Amino acid sequence: MDFAQALHMSNTEADLSADELGRLAEKLFEVFCEQEEIPCQRIPEGKRKTADYLIQLGEQEVAVEVKAVTESDEFRRAQEEQERTGKPQVYDKSEGAVKNRIKDSYAQIKASSEGKRAGLLVLYGHGHAYFDVDPHDAIRIAMRGIDAVEVLVPNDRRHSLQFGNKFQGSGKSVTPSTNRALSGVARLSVQYERPIRLEIVRNPHARIRLGDEINGLSNVLLGDIGKASDGWDYVFWK
Repeated sequence: MDFAQALHMSNTEADLSADELGRLAEKLFEVFCEQEEIPCQRIPEGKRKTADYLIQLGEQEVAVEVKAVTESDEFRRAQEEQERTGKPQVYDKSEGAVKNRIKDSYAQIKASSEGKRAGLLVLYGHGHAYFDVDPHDAIRIAMRGIDAVEVLVPNDRRHSLQFGNKFQGSGKSVTPSTNRALSGVARLSVQYERPIRLEIVRNPHARIRLGDEINGLSNVLLGDIGKASDGWDYVFWK
């Protein structure tokens, strides 16, 4: 399959089954590696679960698991209800889908990283325009937890609510003691008549860190999660 054919398939994914979407995601990743001349080796399937590929990003060998992220049933029902009633019913739970993919893929990534190479989860999102594997929202929140703020409720209801510190709430997928074999989570960005792009958000707690030199590769973006002046977490691109 050449680049044009892969792009054409990516625009007809609504007709594909979950297994077919998974194979499409892997094929698009292979097209990306060929496009960027990144050495890419498929890991043969064996008795134990492993990642899908070993690739070379600059001087660094990386174990890669590729997954398609699909619309949740709740989101699809919300869209159907919106079409039926004409009232907005957007229900985007893409960060939940990303968390599930991290959970489902971690054992394979850990097995193939073997403590000596980086491990990367690559996600290909598809579906309604409002559903996306956006690095700033879906990936960041799935990794670091939901944005939250302390709210102080006075006993005297005549007084206003007071807002305290901002923090990352529940639902963290990566911590100093959790999922440290995962070096990062990436979106495989496929747009019509444009090169495929890989947008990587690094795990700040990873045992093996993805190197800064990766950012010098064409059509590869490398980002870190950090706090902005307003106190909230954002993805900052290198």
